[in-house]
Amino acid sequence: MLEGSKLRNSLSRVPLPAFTCRCDEPLGLGGNMKIAQLLLVPLVTLGAVATEHSRTPPWDQDYEYVTKVNAGDDGYLYISVKGNFSDQHHCSNLAFGRSTNPLTNEATKAEMNIAMASLVTRKKVHVWTDGCIPYGYPILTKIEVMQE
Repeated sequence: MLEGSKLRNSLSRVPLPAFTCRCDEPLGLGGNMKIAQLLLVPLVTLGAVATEHSRTPPWDQDYEYVTKVNAGDDGYLYISVKGNFSDQHHCSNLAFGRSTNPLTNEATKAEMNIAMASLVTRKKVHVWTDGCIPYGYPILTKIEVMQE
């Protein structure tokens, strides 16, 4: 473990981009504290911007009818609609939408019944999505079947 001046001397040899380090200044409002501010403020700002751009608002859209209903191996409901889902959320796989909750959830069971009704009758559906799951499918938050 380095102590005192040895630590300061070793730190002063570290190259820092776009600013210089005066590591002989005491901690506090000067020196190392300013370096921390210079490093943290852009990182926090970058994180906020990245989060803002990666998150799109919930989206809803009409589709002609449900073409497939699948109880996935992972325990979630997957449905496919005629013409694929909207790319509003910039998901990489629009062939299916995945339920928010597992199949054991009562709301998901109701969504499956609604999807099955559209599949059998070819009735129009209105679907709400909110973001994407890690492997690219839109996340289904609500589905309605409609009488024309």
